[in-house]
Formats: sequence, C-alpha cells, structure tokens
Amino acid sequence: MQLYYRPYQAADFSYCNDLMEENMGSYFAAFGINWDPDRYLKELAKGDAWIIWLNQEKVGFVHTSKKKGLPYIDSIQIASLYRKKGIGSRVLSWLELACKQAGHQEMRLSVFKSSPALKLYHRIGYEIKEDRGSKYLMHKFLR
Repeated sequence: MQLYYRPYQAADFSYCNDLMEENMGSYFAAFGINWDPDRYLKELAKGDAWIIWLNQEKVGFVHTSKKKGLPYIDSIQIASLYRKKGIGSRVLSWLELACKQAGHQEMRLSVFKSSPALKLYHRIGYEIKEDRGSKYLMHKFLR
C-alpha cells in the first residue's frame, strides 16, 4: 500500500470541505457547531495541508498548523471506504517524522471524546493533556 501526499491547492477545497462535513457532521450537530465553509477556507490557509492518495485514488487529507509554537494536527480526514486500513497510522507516522526532522519534540491534536480515532491516538502514544469538555487536547513526545 503506497501512500502519496500532494500539497493542497485551491482547487481541492470542495473535496476537503465535503469530506470534513461528511466525516464530522454528526459531531458538529451533537455539539451545536455551525459549519462555515468560508471560515474553513481561511483556516486551511493558515496552516499546511496535503491531499492523501493511495495508488491513484484520493483517500483523504491532513491539515496542520502551529499553535503556541508547536506542531498541531488540525484535522486528518479519511474517506469512509478507506478507514480501518492503517492509513491514519501511516499519516501520523509521516507527520511525526517530518516534525522530528524539523527539530520539534512534541506534537498536539484535539479529538472529540466520542471519536473512534481516540483509540488510535492512544495506541500510538498520544496522551491526554487537557480535558476540554467535548474534546481532549492530546500530545505526544517525539523520540
């Protein structure tokens, strides 16, 4: 299974926005979050994003930024047909390697407490740093 990462381009916005709404819509509804595509477009511009490809298929995207000087994973979204195939783990490994090579010693992310991704993050070494109500702020020291 060969993953490729292509830098996000403006033409990718509809794909990213639609995948975000599809994957996160139930969380947004449950917690009263009003999704705003215009705001999301501005958020994407603040960090770095990559489109994730498996062979010749677009399977998701990842969006990162820096918060308080630390690398922060804003979002990893994998299309439903491609979940539970190890793609999320491989994307995280790729991000961690890039952060280590850039001299960072820690990565952070937040996750809804009811998200199945929480098990993945725990399994690969992320720890809860802070309880934020409906979400956890998690971090991992990079070794």
